[in-house]
Amino acid sequence: MKNSTRILSLIVLIASMALLFFVASPVSKNSRAAMAAGTRTFTVVNNTSQTIWAGALGNSGQIAPGNGGWAMAPGATHTVTVPDTWGGRFWGRTYCNFNSAGVGSCETGDCGGVLACNGAGGVPPASLAEFTLGGSSGNDFYDVSFVDGFNVPMTITPVGGAQPTPGNVYWCGVAGCGTDLNPNCPSALRSIDASGRTVACKSACETFNTDQYCCRGAYATPATCNPNNWPVNYASYFKTACPNAYSYAYDDPTSTFQDKGASFKITFGPAGGGGIPTPTPPGPTPTPPGPTPTPTPGSGFSWGANSVSATQGQFWFSPSGWTAGYVILHYVVGNNGQQNVYTTYNSSTARWEYTASGISSGQVVKYSFTYQKGGLQYDTSLYTWTHP
Repeated sequence: MKNSTRILSLIVLIASMALLFFVASPVSKNSRAAMAAGTRTFTVVNNTSQTIWAGALGNSGQIAPGNGGWAMAPGATHTVTVPDTWGGRFWGRTYCNFNSAGVGSCETGDCGGVLACNGAGGVPPASLAEFTLGGSSGNDFYDVSFVDGFNVPMTITPVGGAQPTPGNVYWCGVAGCGTDLNPNCPSALRSIDASGRTVACKSACETFNTDQYCCRGAYATPATCNPNNWPVNYASYFKTACPNAYSYAYDDPTSTFQDKGASFKITFGPAGGGGIPTPTPPGPTPTPPGPTPTPTPGSGFSWGANSVSATQGQFWFSPSGWTAGYVILHYVVGNNGQQNVYTTYNSSTARWEYTASGISSGQVVKYSFTYQKGGLQYDTSLYTWTHP
């Protein structure tokens, strides 16, 4: 009986261990999958012939991927992971010199004289790759922007995500282009270093700092800030050379891209973009009129702004009985340049919201919204809010 009992016990033990192993195996796989869930991957590629010092900045309350900056030799690839609903920007810094402690400076895109920007943005002029992940209906919004000027070619390519729609480049398409805009930059916009080389192509706003070029003051709406009415349509240089990138603040219709559940590859340098644009003569002349401004409905939504801290304000937009495809906030704090950001839908308040930082008590903020309704894009009037 003792031997039989021992044998039976041994059989039970072996069976139990086998069952445990059988059950544990899929749980282990599920655990690994769960660890990977809820994140996105950005693969940054340096496809130029020079070292690029990448910069990264999260929106208010978001992480700075890779501590905000890292060096990339020609041909190098660097990968960072962000939360599933991350929002922020990447840019490239050029002609940098850092010591072993990561302290130094860059000719373009500098972020306070450090390698790891970690919360600091880049100084214009700099090409930007901008993202808002998990926005409207879970959609991802992304774009390449030259609103702050141009320093390196840049493209954004979705990896995975939704299926492209034939004929709709703005759904799962490639944003930006691989064209180098520096060689033919209009002379008035050139950023030239001590050696005489053109290191960047500045925006008209940075160069002239007028309300009209900066889309502020009386020109702070899509209808009034029309490059065709500028003294010189400098935006046309950027748009002609790179049609799938922002050329000025309200260039939303032909510059905003969407996907869903994608990771992304950001490429510095050529990545299937067009060729070098035709050289422009000094002092380019205005181009013929382009598309007319988008319509401006005055009803069907509510909006507002409120203080959330001593240095932050929350801006919101709420449709009345209809669903917005997306909502973009345009705002100017004091005499600073205009910021253009995607808002996030808050189901608990039924509002599209964005919290902006760096607003002090007593500062005046001018803001407006661009939104999608029924497949069409519209712009609101200009509003004013003073931080208490």
